[in-house]
Amino acid sequence: MIKGKHLNKTFYVKGSHEEYTFIISKMPKFAWMKHTDSKYMYFLYIVRSVENFVDKKKQKEEYLCFHKVYFDFGELIRGILPVLREYILDNVKLFKLLSLCEQLKEPNEDPLHVTASGE
Repeated sequence: MIKGKHLNKTFYVKGSHEEYTFIISKMPKFAWMKHTDSKYMYFLYIVRSVENFVDKKKQKEEYLCFHKVYFDFGELIRGILPVLREYILDNVKLFKLLSLCEQLKEPNEDPLHVTASGE
């Protein structure tokens, strides 16, 4: 499991399980998006690596299996678990990847507060 940083901010985390690579990233929200107060958009990419033999040479190919955009951190956390469950059956590895997602959260974003207070 790794994470990408720029100026002391984490912009993506990356983990792998078997032949799958999971990349969860964030980027600043587009100015024209008015339906959320979040400063960032979050992305989930799942890539599958497959090794094939072509002309007696081993080649590694990667395929995008899944991608989704989440418009705030709360939506990411609520929606990512069912998706990851399709690819990761080991609860310990699943928990580690979800823990990495917490590093993407901005200090002022609290999805539980927003859900409980109705804001």
